[in-house]
Amino acid sequence: MLDNCEHVVAEAAEVVEALLRRCPRLVVLATSRELLRVPGERCWPQRLLGFDDLRESVHRQLMRCYTAMGERGRALRQYRALAARLADELGLRPARETVAPYDRLRAG
Repeated sequence: MLDNCEHVVAEAAEVVEALLRRCPRLVVLATSRELLRVPGERCWPQRLLGFDDLRESVHRQLMRCYTAMGERGRALRQYRALAARLADELGLRPARETVAPYDRLRAG
């Protein structure tokens, strides 16, 4: 995980590219206001949750990212946070497309 790397984007990109060349299955999570612009980079708009924490698509993306990083517990917590918020704010349950990955994670 690289945190707050917007002030060293070029250097962070070099490090990530070198790591990915040597470890092609590696997943790198970088938090930044700017993209690193490395091959295979994906943007997960976690910042959107600060504005709309009921946006299920963002929670699903974060769950996938945490799972890919081997952080199953964190992915499960992400779902539970969403489920609690939906219930509290709207009296709703998460959509099927959000529940399905959660159920797979819980099953192991």
